[in-house]
Amino acid sequence: MVDIISGTINEFLDYALAIVGLLIIYYLGMILFYRDEAKKAKEEADLEERRGKFKEYVDEKIKYSKESKERNRKKDLVSPIRESLVRAIEKGEEIIIHLNDAKLGEIKSSAKAFDDKLKTTWHQLRALRRKLEGAERSEIEPLIGEIEAVQEEVKEAIKNHLPKTVNPTTWKADVKPIRDVVTKARASCGNIFKKVETFYSK
Repeated sequence: MVDIISGTINEFLDYALAIVGLLIIYYLGMILFYRDEAKKAKEEADLEERRGKFKEYVDEKIKYSKESKERNRKKDLVSPIRESLVRAIEKGEEIIIHLNDAKLGEIKSSAKAFDDKLKTTWHQLRALRRKLEGAERSEIEPLIGEIEAVQEEVKEAIKNHLPKTVNPTTWKADVKPIRDVVTKARASCGNIFKKVETFYSK
């Protein structure tokens, strides 16, 4: 009787050990499986993050390249205009210097050069306008009128207020209207220059 019970117990223990062994193998397998799945998911997430960052980098470079090309295009278009405006401002300064020195010939010469530079700027702005569309065209359009206004004001001031001869007693008062108009004209050219700078730097 004892042998039977002992054998039954041993068989039970063998079955129990076998079941435990199977369970251990099963759970180890599950642990390894889920560990691999978790590792794989993390690797995929890391890869996706790297892809996202790389895409952002590429998109940023493409955007910068397009913006840089657009700025360079505008810069090439307005460079002659900027140069003409600088020369006009310089000629305006020459007019004021010659007014102070009461040099009639030099005043007329500088006034003509000033007018020529404004005329060149006017043509350049019109040429630029033809190459633009939409908002860009609308941005340049008013500058053409501003240049025309400056040009006419200076021409009228020289025509109406420049004396035929130099009278040292009244000279300063005689040419004050010209000096005021030319000073204002130089400031207007400076403002137009700034607007052109703003246009190409956008």
